[in-house]
Amino acid sequence: MEDFISSLQEVRHYYVPTLPLILAHSTRLGIHVELLSNGLIIDEQLAETIISSGVEQITVSFDGIRPATHDYFRGGVGFFDRTKSA
Repeated sequence: MEDFISSLQEVRHYYVPTLPLILAHSTRLGIHVELLSNGLIIDEQLAETIISSGVEQITVSFDGIRPATHDYFRGGVGFFDRTKSA
């Protein structure tokens, strides 16, 4: 399974209560798990959960290098800073 990669990109995956178990089991099987996120819901507790599950890569996407551009595309004020802090 060393060549198997699983990418989770939809935000709804982060709301699955068993996600930490799924991530940990997948990494124990040797599956390289990548998470893609806009970073808005990744707080310190969720970050620790993801890290402890063995996930090696988290990609956080930005929609612009300026806060105003990013916030415009995400539809809210302060989203750039929240994403940056993820």
